[in-house]
Amino acid sequence: IPSILNVNSSATAILKNEIGAIEDAINGKATLVDLYKQTQKNHKALDATYRAAAERAKASQKVTEATNATVHDAVAMANKAEGQQQIMQAQIQIAAAGVVQQTDMKDLLAQMLAMESQKWYVENTEKAAAETRDRAVGQRMRNFVGN
Repeated sequence: IPSILNVNSSATAILKNEIGAIEDAINGKATLVDLYKQTQKNHKALDATYRAAAERAKASQKVTEATNATVHDAVAMANKAEGQQQIMQAQIQIAAAGVVQQTDMKDLLAQMLAMESQKWYVENTEKAAAETRDRAVGQRMRNFVGN
């Protein structure tokens, strides 16, 4: 899936290969057909990213459920503890669950930033493509009127 959130590809590869380089739109290397096809690829890449984000959000819910269950079990274990060592084990489980939850949250935030960056990149590229199309239409009009 051409998604910026796909762990098997780099963000740079997705931006260049799926969304395209803004330079092609700005410097006129791309034709209007190229720009149209690139816009279609942009939308497919964004769609894949949005799907991957939804799947990741669902996975995060499962992490939260598992973390909550671990904390609940550790608190119950601490309440039934008969010695200091059992209390310490419960505290370690609670601390570990907190680390897992924080790691998951940081991963979610990083993916949200990546997703927004991809969206902005697409918007910027499409804006440049639209400007290029407008210049091409303007030039054709000047050529037509001039003839």
